[in-house]
Amino acid sequence: MKFGGHETFHLRDNWLFKGMHMLAKQGDLFSSRDEAIALLGVGTNMVKSIRYWLLATEFAKVVDGQLSSGHIGKLMMTRDPYCDWLGSAWLLHYFLACNKSHATTWFWFFNKFGVSEFTTESAVHYLESYCTLNDKKVNRNTLVKDINTLLRMYVEPAFEGRKTPEDIDICPLTRLSLIDKGVDNTYRLRAPDSDELPVEIFGYTLVQFWTHQLEQSIQFSFDELLKRDCSPTKVFCLNTDQTINLLNRLVEKFPRWFSYKHTGGFFSIEISTKVRGEKLLDRYYGKAN
Repeated sequence: MKFGGHETFHLRDNWLFKGMHMLAKQGDLFSSRDEAIALLGVGTNMVKSIRYWLLATEFAKVVDGQLSSGHIGKLMMTRDPYCDWLGSAWLLHYFLACNKSHATTWFWFFNKFGVSEFTTESAVHYLESYCTLNDKKVNRNTLVKDINTLLRMYVEPAFEGRKTPEDIDICPLTRLSLIDKGVDNTYRLRAPDSDELPVEIFGYTLVQFWTHQLEQSIQFSFDELLKRDCSPTKVFCLNTDQTINLLNRLVEKFPRWFSYKHTGGFFSIEISTKVRGEKLLDRYYGKAN
């Protein structure tokens, strides 16, 4: 479990590209602070923050003490390095919200919190309780910073007092509109319409869930999607009907890889061992060319 680490800077547009490009061309220069500052064009604390977000989104990993490109990072650098496509933002969100070890607050918020309307104070209170249940002592101020950073990443920023929207450093995840800000500093979690989520991206994350959480079971219950951590249903804030709608579209489009059946009131899902998540990404990004 890890809290903080982002230096209170939220993930910004092109930060992942800059970090991944440096890793590919120059290697891990994050420990060589002056070189990283020059190459990335940001200050010392932002260098630390970029390193954190590379790990939090699983774009990078630590191998033998050195930062190197992760699997999803390599995939995205060859398909959409600037995160121009909405599906890329959904993928960023999925890997961030499933990364309990490096982005615990994000994992907790989208898998454990379970509250649709909240304030910053109430979110911090519940997060403190989660830490206590897991015998983790964390400074409350660190949790406040985490919640505030999370909200800046998902809530559409206000442009009052700014000349143009470009004056605000926007996170690519605001495009998902998963959190709305209401009156009296309240926030509401928003369930996206199923057609906002590309079916190929839903399929890719379903394969990730099946592989890493269900150990590639021959078949699994629909309830697993509703209740298990890191399921696309939980992480994408989908309801039951939206999940069924996406499953229908997935089975219709990729019948060789996905299927489901009702037997005696039991709703089960099957995924072929021949499915390849990379092929689903190819199908999605291939539409863009």
